[in-house]
Amino acid sequence: MRRVLVVCLLVGNIARADQDSDEARARQLASILDLQPQLDLIRQAPPPTTVDESIGHLHAVERVIVALSRAELDADATRARLQHEEFESKNAHDLVEERHEASVARWNVAAVLVGSASSIVGAGTEFGDETAVKWGNGILIAGAAVAAAFSIVALVKRDKGRLPLTIETNLLAPLFDCSPTTRSRYPDWIWRYFDTPLAGARTSIRRELIDKWTSEGRLPRGDAERRIALLCQPLGTARRIDADVLDHRADMLADVRERVGEVSVELERLWREMQAQR
Repeated sequence: MRRVLVVCLLVGNIARADQDSDEARARQLASILDLQPQLDLIRQAPPPTTVDESIGHLHAVERVIVALSRAELDADATRARLQHEEFESKNAHDLVEERHEASVARWNVAAVLVGSASSIVGAGTEFGDETAVKWGNGILIAGAAVAAAFSIVALVKRDKGRLPLTIETNLLAPLFDCSPTTRSRYPDWIWRYFDTPLAGARTSIRRELIDKWTSEGRLPRGDAERRIALLCQPLGTARRIDADVLDHRADMLADVRERVGEVSVELERLWREMQAQR
């Protein structure tokens, strides 16, 4: 029985800590949106006693709700842009991968054809005189060498190719202090939310993402600068690039999109509070 009570107390303390952290994050988001003074006035205001006071109270609440609605539209638009670049990167990866597999298949087929043709010719010369036999042996050796070379090319050929489409945005750039295109800039308040350590967190969302990508090997330590440059640049169709860079770019954009989605949870909490004030 004592153990059950201890477990219940622990669960209750964890739940209260999570609730306190959620409320602190909601207050922090309100501050980032420059809504905290208005929210404090609404929360601390005494119940209205006259029609004019009621109208004033409703107007104050409506102004906050409109600001929250605009913030939600910003978040939705940012997620849509992230998803668009994510899908472009994924489609480009799949097309480069498909071309690579087709190229490898062609080299393997060429190796088989050369090997088979040289074997047929070499076998046919066995019925001739000694000179013909020597020529046949030479053809067999040469054919085997060429077939082996083709097989090696197929084996070591890098999964790399020219981009089949253009990726015009670079929404990962701000996270690495690189210059974004005009269409790749985040709304100021979303960027402050990303770059500010939130209540209950050891570091900012931006830092958490970079640490996550580093631990997953997406930013190799010996080649981090070149990899970041490829991840953070708009890419044209003439650019040759490794397929795994495109794959990593798509996955990293998905991670950012997921974290932007968390903003909507905090906005919803503020939204519900304002609805209750009506």
